[in-house]
Amino acid sequence: MGILRAHVRIHSITCDFELADDISSDDFCETTKGAPGTGCQSNCEKISDFDKFGLSTTNPGRNIVGYYSNWSAHRSCNGVPNTVLPAVRPRELDANSFTHIVYSFASVSRGDFRLVETQSDDKELIAELQALKKINPNLKTMWAVGGWAFNDPPTQDIFSLMARTSSSRATFINNVINQLASYGFDGIDIV
Repeated sequence: MGILRAHVRIHSITCDFELADDISSDDFCETTKGAPGTGCQSNCEKISDFDKFGLSTTNPGRNIVGYYSNWSAHRSCNGVPNTVLPAVRPRELDANSFTHIVYSFASVSRGDFRLVETQSDDKELIAELQALKKINPNLKTMWAVGGWAFNDPPTQDIFSLMARTSSSRATFINNVINQLASYGFDGIDIV
């Protein structure tokens, strides 16, 4: 078995990777064996550049869902230069590449079970995300609630407390409905 070496340029980022050369062409939707990157899974073009799924007014049979993490606007990655892994704000996303974008994460407050912003600039970032709907009116946005850190103290029991009684569930549901509407979200992703 040999190795296929590839040199790929994605936006302004250049990547090198290696794949075993015995990979079936069907694995990459390719017509030429061992040539990933020239067909439907190249990942070198934005989805909107070739199929406009985000603009579709009918259900094409699939959704293109992206997650935007609120720390992406400020990220740095263990000394990796910003030119290699830049911070990205919601306004920089291609709204036509998605049918849905999930904004993560919100927390849930103890006792009154309200959604709580987790970054100091969440309101600003959420407003930028919602503005993408002006570019793609069919775009749906959702707010992810919880996340891996929500399973750690001091929040690890909040979902259990909220789900414990019909009254606490009703409180959470009513709060979520009102808060999603006030922020412009179309749904929620509880993780």
